[in-house]
Amino acid sequence: MPVHVRPEPARVAESNDTGRASHYDTAALFADVAQRITVRGDLDATFAAVAAAAVAVIDGCDLASISVRRRRRITTTAATDQAAVDVDRIQYRLGDGPCVRAASNGELVVVEDIAAVAAETIAPTKVHAVLSVPLVGEDGPFGSVNMYARTPGAFTDADVALARLYGTHAALAVTSVEKECHLREALDTRETIGQAVGLMMERRRLAPDHAFQVLKRASQDRNVKVRDLARWLVETGDDLRPAARGRAQDEAQVAAPAKGALLRIDALGDGRPGLRIAGELDLSGRGSLAEALRDLEALGSDAHLDLSELRFIDVAGARLLVQAADRLHHTDGSRLFLHRPPPVLVQVTALLLNVRELNRSDPLVLPYSPEPAS
Repeated sequence: MPVHVRPEPARVAESNDTGRASHYDTAALFADVAQRITVRGDLDATFAAVAAAAVAVIDGCDLASISVRRRRRITTTAATDQAAVDVDRIQYRLGDGPCVRAASNGELVVVEDIAAVAAETIAPTKVHAVLSVPLVGEDGPFGSVNMYARTPGAFTDADVALARLYGTHAALAVTSVEKECHLREALDTRETIGQAVGLMMERRRLAPDHAFQVLKRASQDRNVKVRDLARWLVETGDDLRPAARGRAQDEAQVAAPAKGALLRIDALGDGRPGLRIAGELDLSGRGSLAEALRDLEALGSDAHLDLSELRFIDVAGARLLVQAADRLHHTDGSRLFLHRPPPVLVQVTALLLNVRELNRSDPLVLPYSPEPAS
């Protein structure tokens, strides 16, 4: 996809009152923008705010999206209009385009009329001018703010200069919230593990290091992350060992909760990209499922979940599946197949989708269509 990188407008020294007022206005604008686009503790909300503010700040921008590069894969994390998602997706498939170059190489890219260089695929979206500004962090470019206009040549030199400044503010907002989220998660995990270790120290009269090793071995035996096992212990107050066993046998064998008491997630193992989810999906297992779904989404294809051994799922867990299906579909049109879903999941999913009744055919396909899957 041929692109044109427009040079930055020359900087002209301004010493009169009009120049100073212009600078003050710009400073005031971005002071306000910095507050609007930073949503503390919520990275997804920050991405959405960055996209929305781009439309408000840049005069030529009619719609906007945010592209983020993770593990060499670029995805759209927020958009103000489905048309922006569609154009992003085309560029991802081509492996080139303004958003791909900005997110990968840190280029600021301007295209006067994208329909003129890729009319057969872009024109139906009614998007013409494109301005993609890189998001750059400590380790280099990690994404881009993509600004789209419905008319060719919509972005002026002033728009480009302002967009470059906006991209800097947006990158700072995103990295700040991301660090906050990681720190909060680390602190929460550390606190939960500490509480679980304290419970075992009290019940078994173990030293702190020994209690942590018991917890660690139990997590390995159950194929459950230490943080999730610790959260389960704290929330339920249960122990890791059967009550009627001797201490030496407990320490040597490290028993775990009864089979199925915790969530278990395994690869399908039949050649299809997907997971087998068994047990009970509640607060203690949501983190593990969210991480597994993210890895599944990165494959860029239809995904399959075997839910035949899932005995319980709460509303938040069902929402995770619906959100994962939406991300798959918005990224590259892929679908999420739920094989043998429990009846409660079908009912909760219908409520989440505001659908009176879901098709009872197996599998249940998300995003949902009233027509059975082929």
